[in-house]
Amino acid sequence: MARSKIVAVALVAAMSTAGLASSDDVRRGSSRRVAADVGVSHPDALVAIDDCDDLRIYMTDLAVERLVEYLYLWLWHVPWSSPGGGQDVGPSDYSSTNVQEEGVDELDIVKTNGTHVFVTTRHSLRVLRSWPAEATAEIASLPTGIRSDGLFLTPDRVLTVALDEIDETPHPTHGPWFTNLQVVDVSDPSAPWVERTLEVEGWLMDARRIENDVYLVVRNWVAEPNEIWAVLDDPSLNLPELPADATWDDRLAAAAIAREILRPPVAEIINGLPEAALLPHIRDRVSGSPHADLVPLIDCENVLVDPSSPTLLFTSVVHLDLGADDPPGGALSAASIAAQTSTLYASGATLYLVQPGWTRTWGWDPDPEQTTVIHAFDLDPDGEHPVSYAAIGEVPGYTLDQFALSEHDGHLRVATQDGWWWTGDEGSRVTVLARDGSDLTSVGSLSGIAPGERLYAVRFVGDVGYAVTFEQIDPLFTIDLSDPTTPEIVGELEVTGFSTYLHPVGEDRLLALGLEIDPNGTTVEGLAVSWFDVSDLSAPTLFDRLVFTDHSWSWSEALYDHHAITYHRDVLSFPRYRWTAGQGHETSLAVVDAVPGQPLLHLGDVDHDDFGAMGGANRVRRSVVIEDWLYSISEAGIKVTPLRDPGDVVATVEFSGE
Repeated sequence: MARSKIVAVALVAAMSTAGLASSDDVRRGSSRRVAADVGVSHPDALVAIDDCDDLRIYMTDLAVERLVEYLYLWLWHVPWSSPGGGQDVGPSDYSSTNVQEEGVDELDIVKTNGTHVFVTTRHSLRVLRSWPAEATAEIASLPTGIRSDGLFLTPDRVLTVALDEIDETPHPTHGPWFTNLQVVDVSDPSAPWVERTLEVEGWLMDARRIENDVYLVVRNWVAEPNEIWAVLDDPSLNLPELPADATWDDRLAAAAIAREILRPPVAEIINGLPEAALLPHIRDRVSGSPHADLVPLIDCENVLVDPSSPTLLFTSVVHLDLGADDPPGGALSAASIAAQTSTLYASGATLYLVQPGWTRTWGWDPDPEQTTVIHAFDLDPDGEHPVSYAAIGEVPGYTLDQFALSEHDGHLRVATQDGWWWTGDEGSRVTVLARDGSDLTSVGSLSGIAPGERLYAVRFVGDVGYAVTFEQIDPLFTIDLSDPTTPEIVGELEVTGFSTYLHPVGEDRLLALGLEIDPNGTTVEGLAVSWFDVSDLSAPTLFDRLVFTDHSWSWSEALYDHHAITYHRDVLSFPRYRWTAGQGHETSLAVVDAVPGQPLLHLGDVDHDDFGAMGGANRVRRSVVIEDWLYSISEAGIKVTPLRDPGDVVATVEFSGE
């Protein structure tokens, strides 16, 4: 049963350029004005930080706790009591990135608008004319200087996203890793150029685009200075020592004494830190403007913290409007929480971040319960605060991936594996949450799904949920969620192997990708594509299954990244990698005819072996469909074939070296 307690976390409220009262509220970069602002009424449990001095007190408490935790509360650290130490007319139909929610685009390495294909390769943005198909050719290549994580595409702009190591940091306590964002003008696809570059401190977790509005989730540590660890080497402090067999109560007692001893010397170090050391930073520069300085992404005055869960890991949701022109990409705004988040899910109006519950208790609790904390942000791109922290909730267990969350008719459904990832003995569950003010509260739950089995795939479609678990066989469960207060299993199907991705096709069918495993659950026989008939939720059936057995070993990026899957015009394509004795490693794009109601048919494969690229660049990773043409894509190039005849290559583009 889900806990009714709602846990508060550190919060940094939304920043926006809207409603600036005076120049004193503004941090001036070379190209934009950013002001900190509180976007929502914060929960009573949160404690407001008044200024940077107040933030230093919080940091002191956190640093002291880190030292105490190291000395006495980490169970594997045992201190011993000893003295040692384009064209006018384009195609009418083309595929898009495989996403979870319609209208919510996801970051990926390839995008198309039908007339052109945009690809991020190792250090370049490649632009290809893709229509007509037989005339596909590379028309531009824009060096990015760094390896990109992916891109977003709007009618006239591309946003590339990459992790970059910079030479300048705001303070020695900060690392060199920044998320590099380049706003690229592609109104003339043959002449792309960078309009604006932003460097946000930290590394990208994930991102979404809704129309022109882009939301990027960036995480970064604001580290305590190394000098605090030298405090432990001061023998005059007379810190308590413990025997190796000390009880937990003895450890807690020693920790309480150590906190009082350590606070004064740690506070002296923290109080000496400048403001630049306390907060994450950003650098923002419009092309052609002078050098821009690093400035804080957020202000001390807007920090809200939860004293029971101290951390300096900031997770920031950064908003840009790619439709805005002054500056290109619009005024930057952000909302941040001090929390170690791991997964992003977004509906059209709300963005959710998942925080594993153990990140709030590990080191304090010798026997922590596995839970998942969920943070909700409201998205209002036309409002005063485009991103604002809205609500928080907690459910038992841990989530598998973004598909474990789904919002429908005002309810958030969350599928979790109970217990810890290395056990799975308690089975899985689905918890239904509803917003109640600033709380996400449980209104219904279903527990005990397949005890002893691991959760491998989840998909919610309207009022129905699907879950795949596995131990030796693969049960597919159908879940009725029409009454959010009483979700229930209505059907179950047992088949061999397991699926890691479920793709709804209409209301009556699921297309699934996974691995076929022998009935004993011990030998992987190959990649498997399955048609499930779910027209009768109480009696789901396996309509057909296609297993690839032309190898000794096989794998696919699509098993863990749904962006590698394309299903368009009743054709499924995905990369597959295999090894066969005598032939070695092979890589290709598998193409499968998947017409609802008809058996699956392997139409063939497209490989890029003849591109001769080094370092695995010719490994096919993605595909797009434009009208009845299939474009297979690797970092080495693109091949174009008829959609249902992958052996007939009509165009080849090999990328030049970088």
